[in-house]
Amino acid sequence: MMSRSKTDPMDAEVLREFAERMPFVEWVPPAQAALELRAASRRLHSLSNMLTREKNRLPDCQRPKDGRVPQRPPSASFPMI
Repeated sequence: MMSRSKTDPMDAEVLREFAERMPFVEWVPPAQAALELRAASRRLHSLSNMLTREKNRLPDCQRPKDGRVPQRPPSASFPMI
């Protein structure tokens, strides 16, 4: 059933064929424990993202008032030449 136009009768035919081929499975709501676990997981993910944002803001908060970017001292393992 390859066609470029879309019509209500064509949609009805596609839906009828789908209903014939697919077995009906009644929706069952998730258990309360599953809902609570999902909520806790989403909250943990949200807090993790918030912590990352705040850690990324920290260097800006530590910048001097004149706007200069502080230079790091040279590392002992990589001496300046």
